[in-house]
Amino acid sequence: MREIAIYGKGGIGKSFIASHISYCLAEKGFNVLQIGCDPKQDSCALLLDRKRILSVLDWLKERDFNKEDINTEEFIFAVSKNKITNGKVYCIESGGPEPGVGCAGKGIAEAVELIKQSGLQQRKKIDFTIYDVLGDVVCGGFSLPIREGFAKEIYIVTSSEPESIYAAVNISKAIIKFSQRSGAKLAGIIGNSRNGRTNEDRLNNFVHILGSNLLGIVPFEDIYETGISKDTAVYSNIRTLTEKIIAQPNCTIPKNIDSEQIY
Repeated sequence: MREIAIYGKGGIGKSFIASHISYCLAEKGFNVLQIGCDPKQDSCALLLDRKRILSVLDWLKERDFNKEDINTEEFIFAVSKNKITNGKVYCIESGGPEPGVGCAGKGIAEAVELIKQSGLQQRKKIDFTIYDVLGDVVCGGFSLPIREGFAKEIYIVTSSEPESIYAAVNISKAIIKFSQRSGAKLAGIIGNSRNGRTNEDRLNNFVHILGSNLLGIVPFEDIYETGISKDTAVYSNIRTLTEKIIAQPNCTIPKNIDSEQIY
């Protein structure tokens, strides 16, 4: 089983891309577990027809955090067989605390602990686990997949915009910090067009300085609120990108850079 994490600035399109990758992997016959690591609990919305599902943290709250007799079927949701005919996609949302109360990373820690404790990945015969992780890693909870080595392959989604690249630099620094401890490495950069505009020179320059690979640039299409469709340039693009993931990109420890070097 391979465990990968997709990081990037909040709102940059991680969940959109992660969901397409999960779908494309399943179309190839793999069983996929997508874990949404965001208090908004919307990582899997595209796969589940915008259905809001019970998060792990909410499930624990209902049980007063009693972790005995875990029934994972209560917080894992399968994508309809009518949508994917080869492999399977399972969805879990980690959840988070009420606004202004507690650490947003707590849901990630609780979710991963339950998943590992229950043996869910083995029972479901998962081939790929995808952690869809919010924003940069200023909060220690969001760095958990990197820090604890749950995900060995880290993919960063970024546009060519300064704020997005700034977040990508922070994420790369977390990989450097924890790589020796956890074995996590950077597997590549995924470019995402924003509003139809991408400065490819800036993006390529960033990837070069970072010492990584640009796996592709997802084109802009105004389809973010609709379901996954095979009849789009986005789907075709991410299917090609997924094939590169399956082939296992060359994972490296990124170079320690400052975002100012990109401009």
